[in-house]
Amino acid sequence: MNAAAQQESAGDKPPSAVEDFAYPNAAKLLKEKGIKLVRGDGHIVLSECVDANILVRTTSTSADNFKYCFKATGKKGYLTLEVPEVFSVDSKGPAFQATVTSEGKKKTVHVDEGASKPVGTGDISPGASGKPAVLVELRVNG
Repeated sequence: MNAAAQQESAGDKPPSAVEDFAYPNAAKLLKEKGIKLVRGDGHIVLSECVDANILVRTTSTSADNFKYCFKATGKKGYLTLEVPEVFSVDSKGPAFQATVTSEGKKKTVHVDEGASKPVGTGDISPGASGKPAVLVELRVNG
C-alpha cells in the first residue's frame, strides 16, 4: 500500500472515544436546579427525592424542601459538584463521605448508613466554625 493510501485510510477512522467523566447535561441542570455537577463515575447521580439514598440539605434553594437528592447506584462511586450553603448531609442508604470547603479549608466527613451529619452552618460542635460550607464531593466506598 502506498503512503497516500495509508494516510487516507487512517483519516477515515473516527477519533477514539475518551471518557472525561463530565456530568451529562450539567449546564442544563445548573440553569434549572441551581446545582453545579462537575464529574463523576456514574455511580452517584442526581435523583428524585423519593428514589434518593443521599440527601444534601442547603439553605441556598427552596426546591424539594431545601435539599438536593442523589442516588448511589453501586458500592463504589464519586461525584464532584458545587452545592453552596450546605448545612447537613444525610444517608438514607449506604455510608458515604462528603467533602466540604469553608473559609478556604477542606474537610471530609463520614456519614454512616442511615445517619445524618451536620456541616457548615449546621455544625455547632465545639471548635466548628459554623460558617457557610460548599459541598464539593460525594464518595461511596462500599
